[in-house]
Amino acid sequence: MQDSLNSIKITDAVAYVSRAAYEKEGAKYLPEPIEAVDENIFTHMVQSLSLCGETEYGYIERIYEQCLEEDE
Repeated sequence: MQDSLNSIKITDAVAYVSRAAYEKEGAKYLPEPIEAVDENIFTHMVQSLSLCGETEYGYIERIYEQCLEEDE
């Protein structure tokens, strides 16, 4: 199960960063797989990361909150 969680985390992260990069460059059109990416994927990624264990949970929550604050 841990391997599948790692795959989800990596895929979500790549998709999220890819969308942000396209938007930063001012792309008018996005590749179809990236077009479907929205802010919900970031939340999904955080939820997947929280399944790692209690030790990581506090760290993940702090990073998540920082990202949300920087995005505003």
